[in-house]
Amino acid sequence: MNRNYMLVALVILFVLLVVVLYLFSPSTSPFKKIKSSPAAYFAPLEINECTGSESSSCNIGSCSGKKTCINGKFSECSLEIICTPGSQASCVENACANGYKTCNECGTGYSECIY
Repeated sequence: MNRNYMLVALVILFVLLVVVLYLFSPSTSPFKKIKSSPAAYFAPLEINECTGSESSSCNIGSCSGKKTCINGKFSECSLEIICTPGSQASCVENACANGYKTCNECGTGYSECIY
């Protein structure tokens, strides 16, 4: 008779275990696989570096450039090239060429006019 009591006790414990698993399982059934991977719970939180059309100054070597905000992250540093370094251009005043100016070493601007 002790054997019957042990068998009944084991069956009751098994049923209780199944009920507890069902009640505390994140899915509706304890036999369903969880679709998301554990790595999804530990994904890094993305934090924006910037907002809107914000910009920041930066340097490429000795040249001053600018970084622009794109989708919450700053772009790489870029230079606004307007001329070829060392090249010369005419200085025009009142529709007359009165001297020349030299493009700086970065290509981002000209020197003062030399007359």
